[in-house]
This record gives sequence, structure tokens and C-alpha cells, in this order.
Amino acid sequence: MATTTADMQQIQATTGNAVSTGQSPAETASVSTNETQSDTTGNQGGMLANVGSGNIPSLKDILAQPAVKKATPAIMIGVLMLFFFATYMAVQEPVYRPVFPGMNDADRQSAMDALKEGGFSPQLNRETGQLEVDASAYHEARIYLAAQGLPSEGTTSDLRHSMSPRRLRRHNLWSSQLRGCSRARAC
Repeated sequence: MATTTADMQQIQATTGNAVSTGQSPAETASVSTNETQSDTTGNQGGMLANVGSGNIPSLKDILAQPAVKKATPAIMIGVLMLFFFATYMAVQEPVYRPVFPGMNDADRQSAMDALKEGGFSPQLNRETGQLEVDASAYHEARIYLAAQGLPSEGTTSDLRHSMSPRRLRRHNLWSSQLRGCSRARAC
């Protein structure tokens, strides 16, 4: 709408000049619109004008745009959040899970060697002495050790080492009820 009004004002101005120069108003208007069109097509402003000619706009020109100035706080918050997430993931230690709780020492050493050869990253828990692997590879490690024939002997108290204390109390209560013991007397 604004360009139409500007064009109309320009045409009206040229018709006033046409009367003084002796040309018809239609000839003056066509000459005026041709000049306007050549200005708009020949001299395109903005950031894309430089790209077509092979010049890349500088960072200063890009940052000077109003839309970029408005979006800068959101962009900075996004970059900071990405940085903190990447830092958290880098610092986070992997979760390890015991492979066969209660395994005897000979089998534990054989299993440690087999898991190292298999490409797993086993570790010994310093508090419990159990052989542990990364939780994401837990099932693969158990299957790998079973294929190797490990543990050669059954594990001792497999259930008790893998349970939390609360769950272990519940299990003991349940097993004592199965044997016919009451809660009041010990079995």
C-alpha cells in the first residue's frame, strides 16, 4: 500500500512537470515508472545483494540486524544450556552392576579376564568385592560369561547380594512364612 501511494505521488509530480515541459502525462508517467523499476531491480538493498555478487556479509553486518539483536538472548541461553548438558554428560560416571553376585574368587578372576578379552570394561567393587560391568552391557556380559562356562560353580547367595536390605527383609519374611514359621518365633 505504501509503495502504491509513493508511486501515485511520483506520477502526479511528473504530470505537473509534463505540463511545464510540453509532454503528455502518459509519456511522462511511463518514463517515470521505468526509472523506478530500473532503480528497484538494479539496486537491490539488504544482505542478499552482497551474496549474489560473491561477497559474503561480515559477522558485524549480520549481528547488526534487528532480528538477530532480538534473538541474541535466546541464542545465548540455548548455547549455555547445551554447554551445561555436555559438561554434565562428560562428568557423569557410568552405572555399574554386579555380574554374578557371590561368585567365588577363582571364577571371579576367570570372569574378569574373559570380560576384558570380550571388550567389556569390568571392574571390581572395592566395597563389596563383586565383579561389575557397565549397566548398559549387563545382559550381554552375562550371556558372554555363560558361553565361556563361567561361573563354573554355582554362585553363593546370589539372591541376597543382589537385593536391597528392605527387599531382603521382605524376602526373608516371605520364605519364613512358606516354611510355616510365624513372625513371633524364629525358624
